[in-house]
Amino acid sequence: MKLKSLFAGVFSLGLLLANAGHAAEIREQTFRFSLQPPKGTSQYEGSKRFADLVHEKSKGKMTVKVYEGGTLGNDAAALSALQGGTIHFLLTWTGNISSIDKSFSIFDFPFIFTSYEQADKVVDGPVGAKLFAKLPAKGLRGLSYAELGFRHIHNYRRPINKAEDIEGLKIRVPNSALYTEFMNTLGANGLPLPFTELFSALETKAVDGATNPTDNIVSTKIYETQKYLSLTRHMYGVMAFVMSGKAWDKLNDDERGVIMAAAREAGVYQRKVSREIDVANTEFLKKHLKVNEVPAAELAKIRDKSKPVVDKWSKEVGTDLYNELLAEVKKAESPK
Repeated sequence: MKLKSLFAGVFSLGLLLANAGHAAEIREQTFRFSLQPPKGTSQYEGSKRFADLVHEKSKGKMTVKVYEGGTLGNDAAALSALQGGTIHFLLTWTGNISSIDKSFSIFDFPFIFTSYEQADKVVDGPVGAKLFAKLPAKGLRGLSYAELGFRHIHNYRRPINKAEDIEGLKIRVPNSALYTEFMNTLGANGLPLPFTELFSALETKAVDGATNPTDNIVSTKIYETQKYLSLTRHMYGVMAFVMSGKAWDKLNDDERGVIMAAAREAGVYQRKVSREIDVANTEFLKKHLKVNEVPAAELAKIRDKSKPVVDKWSKEVGTDLYNELLAEVKKAESPK
């Protein structure tokens, strides 16, 4: 009995030491997180939630500092710094990632998604996973998906009541060839411009308008420069929590587990906040702008006019990937 007790004691001590050694695997370290949107946005809230979760799950050993409002550089600069390892995390629109891999343009095809639920199922499914699998070769690591939300057209010249109303407008677009071609195909003049420069361009009337989700329009006070908001919902903006590949490679398995778990939770949280904010923002904007729904028949015309862009870019991203996306979208459609 005494021998058994001795063995039991040694075994228990071994477990305690093993567990203690396991806990010690998470090391003290600090990370830099870059974000373009400012405080007050769902993207900031999602990023802050990620930082809090990393701190909590690592028992205070891992600290993430969020630099919002583009203080660490515009989208292109931040993405380059992420690849170089001087920035460790980035929450960015997937269209920005298309500058290093065209496949990421696929979520920006016009009128792909018709509901939040549909978008969730697709980005969190095989297509989203397939895109993330491309990133390690580019020096990045995809962690989870978040959202910008559905984009609408806003401007100071006229409301968009029919497809032809878009013609002739100078519309700021993100730095995306697909997006520029889309607006030009509709008859507008698509002008690529960093988001951090948008307010000034609108204020000085260098551009007539832009396309944004309501979160962006309210948080940056863009509405103060505009007169009309037309609820086109022409594109759903997908965002991604992305990590520097160099920073990822320095982590051990326990630290990676913390990061992945925090990113998944933060992505779900950000989308929830985004949708709550969108409802409140739409009501707010109705008090400051002339807000109109665009008739379904006119949206169908806009979609038809954009077909050449979709045909071209489905080949750019790969026909197989595009067909897989369409199949996943169909599968995700809510029952009538």
